[in-house]
Amino acid sequence: MTEYLHDIPGLAEAIASVPADGRDPRHKALLKVLRAVPGLEAVEFATSRGNCYLAQRRVFTAAGALVHEDLAAWLSQEFVNDGARASVTHQRLLAADLRLSTTEITSLYLVVDRGGDESNFLQIEVELSSERLENRLMQDYGSPPRDARELLSEAQGQELPPKEQTPLGTPRYRLRRVVDMARFMELIDADEELQRARVRALRFTVSDPQSEQAPRVVGYKEIDPGLDKYPAKGRRLFKDWAASSAGQSGQRLCRHWVMQISDSKDKTTNRRWVSLVPMWTFDKKLAEVESRKGSVHALYDKLCAIDRRTGAPFAWFFYLLHGNRVHDGAGHRVLEAAEAGQIDLPENDYQVLRRWRDRVYGF
Repeated sequence: MTEYLHDIPGLAEAIASVPADGRDPRHKALLKVLRAVPGLEAVEFATSRGNCYLAQRRVFTAAGALVHEDLAAWLSQEFVNDGARASVTHQRLLAADLRLSTTEITSLYLVVDRGGDESNFLQIEVELSSERLENRLMQDYGSPPRDARELLSEAQGQELPPKEQTPLGTPRYRLRRVVDMARFMELIDADEELQRARVRALRFTVSDPQSEQAPRVVGYKEIDPGLDKYPAKGRRLFKDWAASSAGQSGQRLCRHWVMQISDSKDKTTNRRWVSLVPMWTFDKKLAEVESRKGSVHALYDKLCAIDRRTGAPFAWFFYLLHGNRVHDGAGHRVLEAAEAGQIDLPENDYQVLRRWRDRVYGF
């Protein structure tokens, strides 16, 4: 299940050796090391996503000495040592005045554009982790925990004052994976074809209660005649970018969007599921566009402002496909206005928008 992962010998070690600087949002030191790796000379920083935390937490003394690497495993053993009496363990550890650390994870996305098809790029995902003492161990909620599960749920005590939330070590980079997006898209295409083959095999019995005619059996084309007209929505994203003014202007999709990919298997059916969700790389705030207020000209001006700010014509359409900045109503209003001759929309963008209306998709 990793056929789309790109293996680069020594890359993980090279990334781990880079001193992380939390003050540099563009991660220049990391880029310098990556660009020295054969094949990654053109790597660019794309974006980052934070507010994630490592589930495993470490236990420390008040003086900062490590007690155990894994809170859950350690607490389970302490519970056993106390004769499986959760209240005893709770009171003992409450009095011990221990600390818990929190490890914050920031996901970095870097891309190597290899040209040609818009999906032909490497996506390098790196984790930047920073750990700090953040909480006291245990808190007295009035009623003692009754079992190991409740003991663990009450392990996180009061947050330490800011001056006591000391960093532990220095921030660290870690390679998560290198994704060959073109190969991943081949899986998306194959998965879509598999799903459509199942739909094509379906037969439906339909009848009209107002008619005396006997029920008849129909296939998918009568139920959903547009099923085979367009590719999977992931593939449509790349194709629509290439066909629109965004792609025609020379802007590459991977400079504006990276992909959050998912690859899992249903344990019951052994069915593999692959999918993607685009994430924008623009790092400044974009105002939400209200699609129903004002004239269509005012609406279109606001949409074009997104294009100017993000540096790609027709970029607003792709924010319509995912996110909360542009809503479906904007696409419908612009298309109707273009067809009425009220606004001048480039023909290729009109065709992309018309196909979207024909079979709406989004993420």
